[in-house]
Amino acid sequence: MNVIIGNKDKVIYDERQLLVRRKASNTGYMILIIYVFLVGMADDMFKWHVLMSFAGLMLGVFISLGVYIILCIAGDAYIALSENKKGKIMVIAVVAIVNIFPAYAAIKDGSGLIEDGRLGIRCMNIICMVLIAAITIAFAIKDICNKKLKDSDEE
Repeated sequence: MNVIIGNKDKVIYDERQLLVRRKASNTGYMILIIYVFLVGMADDMFKWHVLMSFAGLMLGVFISLGVYIILCIAGDAYIALSENKKGKIMVIAVVAIVNIFPAYAAIKDGSGLIEDGRLGIRCMNIICMVLIAAITIAFAIKDICNKKLKDSDEE
């Protein structure tokens, strides 16, 4: 993301941020492993094939990525001390805007979301929009909590 927003400086995280990022990474990885296990079990045991497609497995990647990002945001470890928060939020906004049109078309059209009983590739934009909405909500909640904490410290 630093390449996109033009940040050529080395990103520096403090020790606390690195610990939060490591824990969030491990948690996201375990979520992905559990997701793939459950999807495989559902496919083999119950013949439920909906998630056994590229989009279905990418859903697991998006879920684990969302867990990682939200845990980093909650622990103040998503944005480094030397980074521009507004730049990252702008990139997230651009990705959201780019995904609105194909997601709207997929919802409006209705075809292609489920193909041959499996999650279709056209739902990827919808999944991405849900992830971006969760990230945006996490940023907003964290900002509100930080403002309340700052106000209570001033009193």
